[in-house]
Amino acid sequence: MKMRRNISGNREDPSSKFNERQADIRLQLNEQLRCLDVRMEAQVALLAELQDFFKRRGELELDYSKNLDKLAKSLQLRHKEQKQKREQWPLFSSYTCWQQLVTQTKNLSRDHAALAEVYSAHLVSRLSQVMEDVQRIYKRVSVPYFSPAAYAIPSPKTSLL
Repeated sequence: MKMRRNISGNREDPSSKFNERQADIRLQLNEQLRCLDVRMEAQVALLAELQDFFKRRGELELDYSKNLDKLAKSLQLRHKEQKQKREQWPLFSSYTCWQQLVTQTKNLSRDHAALAEVYSAHLVSRLSQVMEDVQRIYKRVSVPYFSPAAYAIPSPKTSLL
């Protein structure tokens, strides 16, 4: 193998230059993998935080739904218990407002129960799937680079043909 002379007149070994480049490439690759590690960990942490938020939000929505339902039922029960005193109520226009208020409270309770289901079950499970996808993609991208075969770069001495 012929050695070249550099500007100062010293001889350069092509294999040492190749080894330097290979080391630089490895350093760059390792740095990129560290960045990928940090990014994946941040994404997983954020997804876990979102899961926790929606789980708790679902619990709150369910509690709110139950409390609204109790309120509507207690109003109706009180009305039934005191029916004797309230016989004249249907004659008043405010009674229609009262009925509408009870109906809206029941509907609101049902809506919040549905929202609790969406938050607690559907969103939490979907976020779990996204978290698994992020981790699977990370493994698919990073694992091959840890094997020594991934670093096998043909040397300038070997022919590619």
